[in-house]
Amino acid sequence: MSNASNPPLPPLPGPGAPADAGPGAPRGRSTASGVLVFLVMVGCGMVVGGLIGRASKSSTADLDRVQGIAAIAGILVALPMVLVLHELGHVVGGLAAGFRFNLFVVGPLKVVREADRIRARLNTNLSIAGGLAGCSPTGSGDHRRGMILMVAAGPIASLLGAAAGLLGAGATGGFAPGASGWSAASGMVLGAFGLGSLAIGLLTLVPGRTGNFMTDGARLIGLLRKGPEADREAAVIGLVAESASGIRPRDWDPGLVSRAVSVPDGSLLDAVAEQLAYSWALDRGDLTLARDHLARSLSLADRLPPSVRPAIELEAAAFEAAIRADAAACRRWLDRAGVPGGLVPRHLRPTAEAALAVAEGRFEDAPTHIEAARDALSRTSDPGSIPVARDRLDDLSRRCRPMDPPAHPEPKVAGSF
Repeated sequence: MSNASNPPLPPLPGPGAPADAGPGAPRGRSTASGVLVFLVMVGCGMVVGGLIGRASKSSTADLDRVQGIAAIAGILVALPMVLVLHELGHVVGGLAAGFRFNLFVVGPLKVVREADRIRARLNTNLSIAGGLAGCSPTGSGDHRRGMILMVAAGPIASLLGAAAGLLGAGATGGFAPGASGWSAASGMVLGAFGLGSLAIGLLTLVPGRTGNFMTDGARLIGLLRKGPEADREAAVIGLVAESASGIRPRDWDPGLVSRAVSVPDGSLLDAVAEQLAYSWALDRGDLTLARDHLARSLSLADRLPPSVRPAIELEAAAFEAAIRADAAACRRWLDRAGVPGGLVPRHLRPTAEAALAVAEGRFEDAPTHIEAARDALSRTSDPGSIPVARDRLDDLSRRCRPMDPPAHPEPKVAGSF
């Protein structure tokens, strides 16, 4: 089960190995930005709570029971709608740029592209319950302007919502001293929505990170600046666009791959670029280069959001079993990844389990995992990854058929394990 046409590969760094962040890892700046985000969050929370409390105090005595219940229920609905508006802004911005819708998450609601269909699912991943939306550029060209539009559209939608909510609250007189009845109740709801939208709009514009995701402000700065980092980000966007257009990794522009990994600064984008470069090298059959990119991607795994981190760990599990025939290492990576949800492609876990079964000689178990992977693959949202994953599953299927070993091992086919 090892690759006969390539020299033996060294093992990947095991789970928990220290990260090689690179000389330019921006730790100090990230910490300062995180403190600023926290301070803005606290400040906005105090303003929102204070103003709503003031409105409530001035008008509660003039609300009857029904109006009071309606006001509380309205506020409980209005606050989640603040997140809905912000994420819808990103989606509208992405669609306006000609991008392809992929994902919308707020609370328990997840709307996701599965193959060519849009499905509503239950979100069980708390790390993304606060809101997440994504659209992918397609085709070739410079997609930076479209990305700027998509990223900026979220805060713009929030600030417009803030203006509408606060103007509506003012029009009803709900915040005025002595307000009563339904005017007070509606004013409280509109005010909560307006102030919440204002808080989200301002908070997301502060450069920093929230749960390993870059804020909109940080992303806009990265997209607007010039220099090696900006060129790297443009290359990463270009590779994502090629994959979203159905181009398999081995056919990606090598120049984009080279530019994507040209700034080894230990950042989130660096980690993403290494993952893309791994897919490119593996699909081309260059296992040594693929191993190197995978190893560095694993060393940067802590830069990735928890909702996507298991994907690279499952890639490591499959690589160790299918390429290096190291079942023990595969099991360690499978244990590390767990049973992922969130944004991890569903075919990765059964693919790694099939590779493990083949590596351990459990050929009767592999077909079950292979079929599970094929079924999950039919619902993936990344067209470029589909032919690669199918080739790998076909390769595993061939390996689990009982046969005499050939006298002269056949060379590996690009794209297979």
